[in-house]
Amino acid sequence: MGKLLALAGKRFEKLEPIEALLLLVLESYLEDNSLKPFCLESTNRIRSRFLTWLLTDQEAQKYIRTPSIVVRYAVIEGDLDLSYATLYRPLRFENCVFDGRIFLRGAHTERVEFQGCELGCFYIDSAEVDGDLVFVGTLGQLISGQSAKIKGNLWFKGINIWSIGPQGVGGGAGRCGQPPDFISDVGLNAPGLRIGGDLVLQATRCQGPINLVSTHIGGALRLLDVEVAGVDGKGHALWADYIRVAGPALLDSVTCGGAISLGGADFGGQVTFMGVRVAARGGVALKASGVKARDVFFRDKEASGEVAPVMIQGEVRLDGARIEGSLELSGSFSEPNGVAIDLSGANVGSQVIFANTFRSKGEVRMVATEVGIATAFAGTFEKSQGDHPGSPALAVEASHLKVGHNLVISESFSASGIVRFYGANIGSQLVLRKATWACGGEPKAHLDLRNARIGRISDTPESWPLFDLDGTVYEDLEEKGWDTKGRLAWLRNQPHFRPRTYSQLAYVYWKRGDEAAATQVLMARQDERLLEKGLGCCARVGFWIAKSTIGYGYRTWRVLPWLLVLTLLGYFFYHGAYSQGHIVPSAENRGFVVFSPFLYSLDLTLPIDLQQEKYWVIRRGTPWWLTSWLSVQIIAGWVLTALFIASVSGLARRLGEATMGEKG
Repeated sequence: MGKLLALAGKRFEKLEPIEALLLLVLESYLEDNSLKPFCLESTNRIRSRFLTWLLTDQEAQKYIRTPSIVVRYAVIEGDLDLSYATLYRPLRFENCVFDGRIFLRGAHTERVEFQGCELGCFYIDSAEVDGDLVFVGTLGQLISGQSAKIKGNLWFKGINIWSIGPQGVGGGAGRCGQPPDFISDVGLNAPGLRIGGDLVLQATRCQGPINLVSTHIGGALRLLDVEVAGVDGKGHALWADYIRVAGPALLDSVTCGGAISLGGADFGGQVTFMGVRVAARGGVALKASGVKARDVFFRDKEASGEVAPVMIQGEVRLDGARIEGSLELSGSFSEPNGVAIDLSGANVGSQVIFANTFRSKGEVRMVATEVGIATAFAGTFEKSQGDHPGSPALAVEASHLKVGHNLVISESFSASGIVRFYGANIGSQLVLRKATWACGGEPKAHLDLRNARIGRISDTPESWPLFDLDGTVYEDLEEKGWDTKGRLAWLRNQPHFRPRTYSQLAYVYWKRGDEAAATQVLMARQDERLLEKGLGCCARVGFWIAKSTIGYGYRTWRVLPWLLVLTLLGYFFYHGAYSQGHIVPSAENRGFVVFSPFLYSLDLTLPIDLQQEKYWVIRRGTPWWLTSWLSVQIIAGWVLTALFIASVSGLARRLGEATMGEKG
């Protein structure tokens, strides 16, 4: 009798024939120096207790020389319990059926592989695997790896995993045989898992959700053609908050019946969502708040001439994200009653690009987002329906957005709601091309740039929708295709009169050295103020007088014709009155000062002493029209002279105000 058979005889009352044969074959390897793997092919049933003893008994290991063990086509009876054991060689099961559970909790083992097997529940919690853990073409109910350590790779390829409830699968106990108080709604449960290499799920179907919370992966994360149908109590299909991945992450053709949660995740490489489809059951579909990554890409998948777009139903949250490189978005993002994408407070080192194939139904939010180089808007942005009928219909909410260089709104951009860049800071250029704008209802601004800070605006006359630039500061404007008249028409396209926008435009012209254009703009500002409906009657008369006489202080010479006309009218009045004897010398005039109708009229018009008014007076009893005209001329002359002086002294000050642009 062989030594292994003798040891087994002490451990078991009776050995099955297949078990005895197995021991004899293993002992024969003692004389074989090739050290080839031991392979058992049998359709018989093997007791799990026997396998446990064979793989873990230290005395038995002295007589097992094979470097690895392969079991094929066997049926393993009962629970295979290898908990806290040390397995000294790699183990592979091919096309085997396990009618009980597999326990590797706390175990220390080499590579473990299952190919084409049918499993019950597989537990590897807190275990250490020095090589790879591989599942290929395998059917299982639950795979649990909480806090396990795998030095190699963890592979799932072509597998199907069913979650279990209190009564197992389909209402029965199932192969997991859990006690009545056991509840699990997770298909792959591996929080706190540590993997030295890659984690790969390929062609995998999981009826229950996947839990990878706080998992650490030393290589890459790849989910290729994965379908997760079930969700946990919080609606998660893939729950991987605080996951750490040293390399890149690729989610290719992943379909989830619930949310993907990556809150606080940290990726050393780029994260790519390609052809991903997520249908959240209300609320957030992809939660990646505070995520860290080199790049993040949402891309449509093209294969065999067909395109599988990204389709996410529910909110995508990237608020507070830290992305070293670029964020690129294409595909369909839908949350009609709220926010489709939230990038609030995110920091992107290079650029944010909305591709031509991008489409959102719901608000795209970028409040206080910081982008190092550029942001480009293309694709279709549909407004949020909102919960409140009176609330503004926002397609893009990017208040206080900060872009290091350029912000581009391209020809392929289309928006059906308000695009808001209130208080945005654009370091270099706002590039605006002829896009498609549509916003029904009341005349609300389609493009809201109030209080923004922009280096230069590069635009064309046809590229602007209805907009609002109140309080916006910019250093320069596009010159090609524009003249002063065109820019004034541009400002009138705002929903309301905005005085500061005229002052800002005048500042730009003044900075270029074109004071004539600056003055024209400032005068147009006052013309628009004159047309305001809320202006009072007295103020309206005052503005009209200022416009007609001194051009609001910017055309001082306009007062001179008025003074000349007033003086000439007085000349005719006083010439006739003198002829009729209504104007006589005063008591002080002893013939030294000769009467001159023109000088007399000029003396009354201007606040200067030409000696005419002093030495020639109106006789008492003269007609009323003469005395009335005298009063009118004196008042009008003083008013016109005062306007002239105010205009001359105030012109430099007004241009000085334009240099400040009324930026505040």
